[in-house]
Amino acid sequence: MDVNEEVCQCISEVLNQDRKKVNTESDTKNLEGWDSLGHLQIIMRLEQDFKVRFTTLEIPELTSVRKLVEKIDHLRKLGK
Repeated sequence: MDVNEEVCQCISEVLNQDRKKVNTESDTKNLEGWDSLGHLQIIMRLEQDFKVRFTTLEIPELTSVRKLVEKIDHLRKLGK
């Protein structure tokens, strides 16, 4: 499974959404349940699943599947 697919699967599980509703275009504006609490739950789950850490400054900016996938790819390349 690629990073995009894993992130989408994780978000669908955290937000209890049908996996078909979560895709590369999903973000806080168009996905039900992705509010402030949902965002923190997503962040914590992704950090756990991918063994990465987002900085306090990054977290508010990671508001879409696309941004999350790009950041996780970047952190994995750096080995963080």
